[in-house]
Amino acid sequence: MTIESEEGTWVLSEVPRELGGGVLGDSRGDYGVDFIHPYEYGELLLVGRNGDIDRAYPMTAFPHS
Repeated sequence: MTIESEEGTWVLSEVPRELGGGVLGDSRGDYGVDFIHPYEYGELLLVGRNGDIDRAYPMTAFPHS
């Protein structure tokens, strides 16, 4: 999903299901802080006019489509 704005393009990004095995981060730490499962993670990205990511907001427990 994308939404155009004056700032750039807002994009909801998620890890593809086929890459969702295992964990991201240090599984010896706290869940949601030090590690997560890829299929439960997404980001809200602001992509600038030049194509660079200007802002990224992590979202743990992101409901994948």
